Amino acid sequence: MIEREGLLNGVVKGIAYGFAGWTIYGVSELGLSLAVQLSQHPMMRLVEWQWHSIFALLGACAVAGIILGAISGVVLTSIRPGFFAQNPWVMPSITIVGAFLIQIARSRPVSAAEYVALAVTIVLGIAFSAAVISERWSLRIAFLAPPWIVSAMILAAPFAGRLLRSRPWIWRATLVPLAPVLIFLCALSYARVRAAGHLRRGQMAAVAGYAISMFMALQSGASIARANQVSSPRPNILLITMDTVRADHLSLYGYERETTPRLSEFARSATLYKRAIAVSDHTLPTHASIFTGLYPDWHGAMMSASAHPVRQPLRPGVVTVAEVLKSNGYWTGESAANYAFLDSSFGLTRGFGVSEISRPVHLTGAGEGLYILDAAKELLSRWTDVEDFERPYLRATDITESAQTLIDQAGASRQPFFLFLNYMDAHTPYAPGAPFDTMFPGSDPKFRPQFSLHESNAGQNALSPEQKLYIVSQYDAGIAAEDSAIDGLIRFLRDRKIYDNTLIVITGDHGEGFLEHGLLEHDLGVVYQTHVHVPLLIKYPRQHEARISDELVSQVDLMPTMLENAGITSPRGLQGRSLLHPPANPRNIVLAVGRQTINGNNLVRGTRRAIFTGSWKLVTWTFGPPELYDLASDPGEIRNLYDQDNSLVIELSKQLANFVSAIPAQKLRPSSADPAMLDRLKSLGYVQ
Repeated sequence: MIEREGLLNGVVKGIAYGFAGWTIYGVSELGLSLAVQLSQHPMMRLVEWQWHSIFALLGACAVAGIILGAISGVVLTSIRPGFFAQNPWVMPSITIVGAFLIQIARSRPVSAAEYVALAVTIVLGIAFSAAVISERWSLRIAFLAPPWIVSAMILAAPFAGRLLRSRPWIWRATLVPLAPVLIFLCALSYARVRAAGHLRRGQMAAVAGYAISMFMALQSGASIARANQVSSPRPNILLITMDTVRADHLSLYGYERETTPRLSEFARSATLYKRAIAVSDHTLPTHASIFTGLYPDWHGAMMSASAHPVRQPLRPGVVTVAEVLKSNGYWTGESAANYAFLDSSFGLTRGFGVSEISRPVHLTGAGEGLYILDAAKELLSRWTDVEDFERPYLRATDITESAQTLIDQAGASRQPFFLFLNYMDAHTPYAPGAPFDTMFPGSDPKFRPQFSLHESNAGQNALSPEQKLYIVSQYDAGIAAEDSAIDGLIRFLRDRKIYDNTLIVITGDHGEGFLEHGLLEHDLGVVYQTHVHVPLLIKYPRQHEARISDELVSQVDLMPTMLENAGITSPRGLQGRSLLHPPANPRNIVLAVGRQTINGNNLVRGTRRAIFTGSWKLVTWTFGPPELYDLASDPGEIRNLYDQDNSLVIELSKQLANFVSAIPAQKLRPSSADPAMLDRLKSLGYVQ
């Protein structure tokens, strides 16, 4: 009976210390990772919806601690019944050391800093094993056993290496090995001071309580007061891009899935443009054309036409719509989820007085070198979707919340505002949050592709039918998430009594391919309708009735449209026209261009150009035959009607040749694509 009670007592203590020890380790690893990311990547931040994932990760650590603690309780009680009373932290710490050793060995190539961590882990493992066997050793190494000391020692070298990655190698070679040694010396000093009676727990608690209260006080002061909006005869301007959204996946445009019920309601008092064409299939040139009223070859922000193409920034002398509006008394601001291209690196933020561009921190992996938490994520993935752990961009709700704050800031300025927003939920990795992720059939996460979609375009992998259904379901769900968030912003404008006097432009920057032409994703240098037919909704100031336009329109038309609504004359040389007026030429033309971005794939080599007029579309390609499509009868571009003797072909070819001959000479200009920029491009799949 006594033995059974002793065994039960050992199990209970093992569970308690295992739970506490593994939770402390989880907090330590996650805390160090967040500290490194926030210090090295200024645009990263911890977002509110990530707390659910944090609790899931720490919960997984706690469960592991409970299970291993129960096992260790049985083992220790059998070997040394009085062990827990002597050194209770040794057993959870030895399980942490063992798990860390296994994970660091199996998960990645070991770096120099990780070799240091490996050595420290082995030494700690030997010391703790000796403590289990020997009472003498148990007392000697007691100061090392607390899990916060163990966590700091095994994680010190890898995370010190990441903090010093931009420093000369001599710094890393010197300081990285010293990091665990310093932790050891601090732990030893603490143990001696405490043994001498100079450190009281009450004093420690007071200091900790003071630090926590100060932190909470600072956090409570971060709120922004609501500002009253000021009535102005000049309209506010709200420009929204739905990143990667193609028109034919909106129920507003006849799609079979109900992806945009809220935008359909909004369209009852707005103008729906059924034939809006993007200038390219890539975020950088399309947004630059929206902002400048120029085609890519004129504003320059696109892939260079060189043997080794690189993304070029906006040309220095090009004027943006934000600059014009700001110089005419508008408050200007932006909030964008696409942090790779819509920040200052490529020149697209010119003229924005306030720029809020950030990204979520990574809670696991994604190049930040997490260890046991990566294993926790791997286990959790068997029961739940873990995409939010490494989600590369903000959710639609985050952008809407940011927009509401910015609108209140604009109200305090007593100026009309120009606000640009970019939503990105339909972009890869196709990870909309709940409840949208389960909205459409095919959303079973077990079919999520486990490889880069760029590989499929290069012919290295092929999607299964179930994988294609999955990514399309999540793409559509991303559109639905944006639809809901934009509706929340529209209601906010109504609540602030500024909806009626606001010009609202909602469009896509480019589309997305789902194997319609053997290609996945975008940024491929193609000009198929899947990639360049985008949604466009404009609610003009004081518009209350629905209108539908069949005009052929382009993204270069948006800048002159916004400026005319603001009562501002457009700069000379714009290639777009104001949509407030019908085209001067009944045979209006618009253009699109795509340039190679992926090497080694014959389908996306060279440069493609498309010229549109009426329902006709002519495509030329530097590495293939021309194509002609009648989009009225063949919207899927299946039947190539090209005939070089056709009068329409001759006319369109001549117009396209005239356009190409007028392109200004290009001078390659390096963008600020430093390692941080390359990291951003890689995180969104633009760089392999």
